[in-house]
Amino acid sequence: MDISKIIRWIRQLINDQEKPDGYEAFEFDTDNIFSLSEDFIDEDSITVFKNGTEISDLYFSFDPDSNQVEINLPTGDELVKEDLIEIKYSYFAKYSNTEIAGYIEGSLLYFVEFRYKKIFEVNSESKVVAINDSNPTTEEGYMIALVTSVHIRPDNKVTRIPDITISGSQNKSKKDQIAEIITRWTSFVGSLSFLEKE
Repeated sequence: MDISKIIRWIRQLINDQEKPDGYEAFEFDTDNIFSLSEDFIDEDSITVFKNGTEISDLYFSFDPDSNQVEINLPTGDELVKEDLIEIKYSYFAKYSNTEIAGYIEGSLLYFVEFRYKKIFEVNSESKVVAINDSNPTTEEGYMIALVTSVHIRPDNKVTRIPDITISGSQNKSKKDQIAEIITRWTSFVGSLSFLEKE
């Protein structure tokens, strides 16, 4: 199962959906590197415009470490002083995809600890696979998403799936919540829901 699919489910559970309204405008002077103000940007969503005309993605790059877009136009079409550069993008408010992927890998250890019948890992193709059985079903993908959402945010939430309700509280540790999910797991049919506490 592709890890990007599980990341989408986790984002629903932890209330960190993609925001499509990222926008920056710059007037070019001498530097062809432009800093974006939002964190956790979806690199594939970036579009860049020069004086209202979209620039091909062949001519710009994004560095997620510095949160900057660098524009390198071909000869004859270089940026000149006072060109208007607009950058539109989508972003996440709380976590990057890389962070959530790391949480997924960490969460898979709980399935071993609580003796789930399959042992999961993330392979080199960014897929969650079972190393001792058939690969995860969609329902198991939901369970991985649920366990990971508790791993990320064990407090301040109630997580519900059919037949299981997990309440985050100061009296129930993250490990206890995850143990409850895995040990009570019998079936997973229906939708996930995530409710913030007031």
